[in-house]
Amino acid sequence: MALRNRRRVPVCSRSPAFPARADVSVNVRMDFADLDEYGEWYKLPRIGWVWAPDADPGWRPFVYGRWEWTPEGWGWIADEPFGWIVCHYGNWYYDDDIGWVWVPGYDWSPARVQWVDTDYEIAWAPLPPPPPWSKSPSSGTRHGSMPCATPGWA
Repeated sequence: MALRNRRRVPVCSRSPAFPARADVSVNVRMDFADLDEYGEWYKLPRIGWVWAPDADPGWRPFVYGRWEWTPEGWGWIADEPFGWIVCHYGNWYYDDDIGWVWVPGYDWSPARVQWVDTDYEIAWAPLPPPPPWSKSPSSGTRHGSMPCATPGWA
């Protein structure tokens, strides 16, 4: 694993990674401050607050862990102690100055990735955040740009 100078303790105690569904409403405490121990927060123009793990250069999301099949599809079980949140909520963005940063979000998924497959390989790439939309003064249309992610190959 590529974490630098960090204790390897769980961010929180939790139940199995993907518990069975039930017809009940559950209120989960989501405290992004739990990530403070494992990285730094930055405010980026056009994106807002992002979090970067304290990791070695070259670190990428969705590399240190494993895939497991769940009722919701393929789920990522991260080896990093912060993976329970950053791999299932929010999105990833590559910043040229900082490296990979996580953009907080509240919608859960088994893995925040886009799958690509060919005749011979299967790949995944972290989902980028929604583009920073703005109104174009001349056309009245919306526009934005979305960064590409470096895929992981299976």
